[in-house]
Amino acid sequence: RAAVALQVSSSMPVLKYRKTFLAGLRLLLCISMAFGVVYCRTVEPIAPHSPGSVQNPIRLNGFQGQREYLESLHTESGPVNFEFEKTVPGYDNHWLDVYLISPPEPGSELEAALEETPDAVRIYLDGYHPESSARSAPVPPGYFRKPPSQ
Repeated sequence: RAAVALQVSSSMPVLKYRKTFLAGLRLLLCISMAFGVVYCRTVEPIAPHSPGSVQNPIRLNGFQGQREYLESLHTESGPVNFEFEKTVPGYDNHWLDVYLISPPEPGSELEAALEETPDAVRIYLDGYHPESSARSAPVPPGYFRKPPSQ
C-alpha cells in the first residue's frame, strides 16, 4: 500500500500541470480562432499585365500622388475603400506600395451568381515617377475615375 500511495502522490503534480496545460491550449485555440474569423478575407490580384498588376504597376508621383489616385477610384457602388498592405520590390528596382481596394461590381447578374466576390483586390502602385500624374494614370479593369470636385 505504501508504494501505491507514493506512486499516486507523485503523479498528482503531473496531472495538475496537464490540466493547466490543456486549459491554456484551449484558450490559445479559442483566441486564434477568433482572430482567424476576424482577419480571414479573400484577396484577388488584378489580372496579369493589366494596369495595377505587379507586372504593370500604376506609376505615380510619391505618396500624395498615390493618395490622390486611390481617392479618385470608384466602382458602380461608389468610392473605393483602400488600405495599405505592404511594400515589395518591383521589376524596375523601385519599391512598390501594395494596397487592398474594394472589388468592382460584377459585370452581370450571372457573373454575380456564379462567382464569389472577393473581399478586396490587390493593387500595386509605383510612387517613384515625378513626371506622372494621378489624373492621367491608367485605371484597372472594372474601375473608373471620378474627377476631383471643384
